[in-house]
Amino acid sequence: MPEGLKVFVWAVCIIALIYVIWFLFGLVSIRSFVRNMKKKLKAAAVLFAGKRDFLLSLYAYCEKAGASFQEDDAEKATKARWTKLDLKKAEDVERVQGELSVLEKRLNRYLNENENLKQGQEYLSLKESLDDLNSNYRLIVATYDNDLVGYDYWRKHFLFRWLFFLCGYRERKRLS
Repeated sequence: MPEGLKVFVWAVCIIALIYVIWFLFGLVSIRSFVRNMKKKLKAAAVLFAGKRDFLLSLYAYCEKAGASFQEDDAEKATKARWTKLDLKKAEDVERVQGELSVLEKRLNRYLNENENLKQGQEYLSLKESLDDLNSNYRLIVATYDNDLVGYDYWRKHFLFRWLFFLCGYRERKRLS
């Protein structure tokens, strides 16, 4: 075999080896990002369960204080009580966040109309816990979206885009 052909074959083999190693590094990275995003979705489900419980406790507090809610408000509380918290995708998080947010806004509107309900110690502890859950949710959203940036970087890498597409790594939505 001529010397020039040997050099060419070695160069092609080395480039192919570098490509495979770089692809494997990208595959490990993308799988790590997917694993982290799944953990964030599970954490969001736990936070939503806590938020739902605190909102229902706040609803019961208002009822105990003699609040007269409209039928629509009671329906929102019942809907929140039976909300499924099985979060697999960003769309699920968006749906649950929307349902709980509607109830929270209605309760806050009612509480703003009745300032005397805001004076109780029970209300203050519930409000503090809800604020804490909301800040933790924002932290989860920020870290999920950060992991999504890394996931998209590898998923859209021009050398591996088609391989990752064949492996089933598709576009995902942001939580925010």
